Amino acid sequence: MRWSQDKEWESCGQNFDFGWIQMAEPVMKLYIEATDGSSIKTKESGLVWHHQDANQGFGWCQAKEMLDHLESVLANEVVTVKRGQFIIEVKHQGVSKGIVADKVFTSIANDERKADFVLCIGDDRLDEEMFEIIENAMSRIISPQYCSFCLHSWTKTK
Repeated sequence: MRWSQDKEWESCGQNFDFGWIQMAEPVMKLYIEATDGSSIKTKESGLVWHHQDANQGFGWCQAKEMLDHLESVLANEVVTVKRGQFIIEVKHQGVSKGIVADKVFTSIANDERKADFVLCIGDDRLDEEMFEIIENAMSRIISPQYCSFCLHSWTKTK
């Protein structure tokens, strides 16, 4: 995160061990070979298998099977394996948008930082943790008479 353009980017996490990627990536590659239209995206925080361009029914079945497979292979690792809309995401447990949101609102609440505006956008059920943290933070730090906000949750609209 970055508080202003003249500041450096800050990392909200620690230096995590990403050795689990050597276990997760081969599993995902098996499913890429078996699922036309699927792909892997490598992120700083983990791996994401996409199947939006695959046959919808087959993609959903493969996603469910892969989720179970990855959970089994990574059972002893400090990771989360989650299913989103057309994706399976694997990342370290200590990495999430919710952690960043909590840090932002905690800094605002402790008067360490000021914010004129905070925008948080998500389009998947994987963003629910972030929205929940924001909702809790807003109720802790801002009086309803001074602030109105719209919290639009993915699962509440689907």
